[in-house]
Amino acid sequence: MTQLPAGDVPKVVGRGALCVSDVSRALAFYAALGLRVVLQQPNLAVCELRGGTHLMLVQATGTHPRGPVTSFGLVVEDASAYRERAAAAGADVSPEWVDARTRRRGFDMTDPDGHVVSVLSPLDAPESAV
Repeated sequence: MTQLPAGDVPKVVGRGALCVSDVSRALAFYAALGLRVVLQQPNLAVCELRGGTHLMLVQATGTHPRGPVTSFGLVVEDASAYRERAAAAGADVSPEWVDARTRRRGFDMTDPDGHVVSVLSPLDAPESAV
Protein backbone atom coordinates (compact mmCIF):
# COMPACT_ATOMS: atom_id res chain seq x y z
CA MET A 1 0.00 0.00 0.00
CA THR A 2 1.28 3.48 -0.91
CA GLN A 3 1.39 5.93 1.97
CA LEU A 4 0.70 9.61 1.29
CA PRO A 5 3.12 12.26 2.54
CA ALA A 6 2.03 13.77 5.86
CA GLY A 7 1.04 17.05 4.17
CA ASP A 8 -1.55 15.22 2.05
CA VAL A 9 -3.48 13.73 4.97
CA PRO A 10 -7.02 15.14 5.27
CA LYS A 11 -7.37 17.68 8.08
CA VAL A 12 -11.03 17.26 9.06
CA VAL A 13 -14.05 15.09 8.42
CA GLY A 14 -16.07 16.95 5.79
CA ARG A 15 -19.58 16.13 6.90
CA GLY A 16 -21.90 13.88 8.81
CA ALA A 17 -25.66 13.57 8.56
CA LEU A 18 -28.62 12.85 10.80
CA CYS A 19 -32.17 12.07 9.70
CA VAL A 20 -34.53 14.17 11.81
CA SER A 21 -38.28 14.45 12.24
CA ASP A 22 -38.32 18.26 12.23
CA VAL A 23 -35.45 20.10 10.52
CA SER A 24 -36.18 23.48 12.11
CA ARG A 25 -36.33 22.02 15.63
CA ALA A 26 -33.11 20.04 15.14
CA LEU A 27 -31.33 23.07 13.68
CA ALA A 28 -32.40 25.26 16.60
CA PHE A 29 -31.06 22.63 19.01
CA TYR A 30 -27.63 22.34 17.37
CA ALA A 31 -27.39 26.12 16.86
CA ALA A 32 -28.01 26.57 20.61
CA LEU A 33 -24.99 24.31 21.15
CA GLY A 34 -22.80 26.71 19.17
CA LEU A 35 -22.86 25.23 15.67
CA ARG A 36 -23.02 27.90 12.95
CA VAL A 37 -26.02 27.76 10.59
CA VAL A 38 -24.84 27.56 6.98
CA LEU A 39 -28.03 26.56 5.14
CA GLN A 40 -31.67 26.22 6.09
CA GLN A 41 -34.30 24.79 3.77
CA PRO A 42 -37.59 23.03 4.58
CA ASN A 43 -36.13 19.50 4.25
CA LEU A 44 -32.42 20.12 4.82
CA ALA A 45 -30.24 22.22 7.06
CA VAL A 46 -26.49 22.40 7.36
CA CYS A 47 -24.58 23.67 10.36
CA GLU A 48 -20.84 24.00 10.72
CA LEU A 49 -18.46 23.03 13.49
CA ARG A 50 -15.10 24.64 14.05
CA GLY A 51 -12.65 23.34 11.46
CA GLY A 52 -15.23 23.32 8.68
CA THR A 53 -17.00 20.02 9.35
CA HIS A 54 -20.66 20.17 8.36
CA LEU A 55 -23.52 18.45 10.13
CA MET A 56 -26.36 17.89 7.68
CA LEU A 57 -29.86 17.60 9.17
CA VAL A 58 -32.05 15.78 6.67
CA GLN A 59 -35.83 15.45 6.92
CA ALA A 60 -36.69 11.80 7.59
CA THR A 61 -39.15 10.29 5.14
CA GLY A 62 -40.34 7.64 7.59
CA THR A 63 -39.35 6.58 11.04
CA HIS A 64 -35.71 7.13 11.83
CA PRO A 65 -33.56 5.12 14.20
CA ARG A 66 -33.15 6.46 17.72
CA GLY A 67 -30.22 5.74 19.96
CA PRO A 68 -26.43 5.92 19.75
CA VAL A 69 -24.91 7.67 16.76
CA THR A 70 -21.85 5.61 15.88
CA SER A 71 -20.83 7.58 12.80
CA PHE A 72 -19.37 10.56 14.68
CA GLY A 73 -19.00 12.29 18.01
CA LEU A 74 -18.15 15.84 19.00
CA VAL A 75 -14.85 16.96 20.52
CA VAL A 76 -14.97 20.12 22.63
CA GLU A 77 -12.34 21.99 24.65
CA ASP A 78 -14.13 21.60 27.99
CA ALA A 79 -16.53 18.64 28.21
CA SER A 80 -17.87 19.69 31.63
CA ALA A 81 -18.75 23.23 30.51
CA TYR A 82 -20.25 21.96 27.25
CA ARG A 83 -22.37 19.45 29.18
CA GLU A 84 -23.89 22.38 31.10
CA ARG A 85 -24.53 24.22 27.82
CA ALA A 86 -26.16 21.13 26.28
CA ALA A 87 -28.43 20.69 29.31
CA ALA A 88 -29.42 24.37 29.13
CA ALA A 89 -30.27 23.88 25.42
CA GLY A 90 -32.67 21.09 26.35
CA ALA A 91 -30.50 18.04 25.75
CA ASP A 92 -30.94 15.00 27.92
CA VAL A 93 -27.36 14.58 29.15
CA SER A 94 -25.74 11.60 30.82
CA PRO A 95 -23.48 11.87 33.84
CA GLU A 96 -19.88 12.61 32.88
CA TRP A 97 -17.65 9.62 32.31
CA VAL A 98 -13.98 8.95 31.64
CA ASP A 99 -12.99 6.69 28.74
CA ALA A 100 -10.94 3.85 30.24
CA ARG A 101 -8.52 3.66 27.29
CA THR A 102 -7.88 7.31 26.47
CA ARG A 103 -8.72 8.94 29.84
CA ARG A 104 -10.81 11.52 27.98
CA ARG A 105 -13.72 13.06 29.86
CA GLY A 106 -17.04 12.97 28.11
CA PHE A 107 -20.79 12.55 28.26
CA ASP A 108 -23.61 11.47 26.00
CA MET A 109 -26.42 13.80 24.99
CA THR A 110 -29.73 13.00 23.40
CA ASP A 111 -31.06 15.41 20.79
CA PRO A 112 -34.77 16.09 20.16
CA ASP A 113 -34.95 13.13 17.73
CA GLY A 114 -33.47 10.64 20.16
CA HIS A 115 -30.01 10.55 18.57
CA VAL A 116 -27.43 9.90 21.27
CA VAL A 117 -24.21 11.78 20.47
CA SER A 118 -21.00 11.33 22.46
CA VAL A 119 -19.13 14.50 23.40
CA LEU A 120 -15.47 14.19 24.39
CA SER A 121 -12.59 16.35 25.53
CA PRO A 122 -9.58 16.46 23.17
CA LEU A 123 -6.98 13.72 23.45
CA ASP A 124 -4.35 16.27 24.42
CA ALA A 125 -6.47 17.98 27.11
CA PRO A 126 -4.78 18.23 30.53
CA GLU A 127 -7.71 16.32 32.05
CA SER A 128 -6.91 13.37 29.74
CA ALA A 129 -3.59 12.81 31.49
CA VAL A 130 -5.27 12.01 34.82
